[in-house]
Amino acid sequence: MGIAEILAVLAFFVAMVALWLVSDVLKKVDAQNEKFISAHIRAIRADINEFDDKLQNFSKALKLLEEKIKSTDAEILQQSGAAKETINKLEKKLLELDQSIPQRFREKPQARPRSIQ
Repeated sequence: MGIAEILAVLAFFVAMVALWLVSDVLKKVDAQNEKFISAHIRAIRADINEFDDKLQNFSKALKLLEEKIKSTDAEILQQSGAAKETINKLEKKLLELDQSIPQRFREKPQARPRSIQ
């Protein structure tokens, strides 16, 4: 039994050394993977941050444009209302002027020539 016990202890130590070597190799591989991943993630994060900044600037510009459009629409509505009032006043004055002309000074409407069909 002495040899079997010695071989068992020796096998146990060989197994422990193998586990230690495997864990050491895994640590090195993990460290390299972390470096590789972090390098790529940094580039992606930089791109995301740049895109986010551009998106925020675009959103601000879009809000300013919307405000300008609203103010322009309000001005157009105000001006069109004023123009309609002016047109109505001119129309009334033109009708008054037309009615003030005596009938004898009015020109008789001429018959239109028939169109050739």
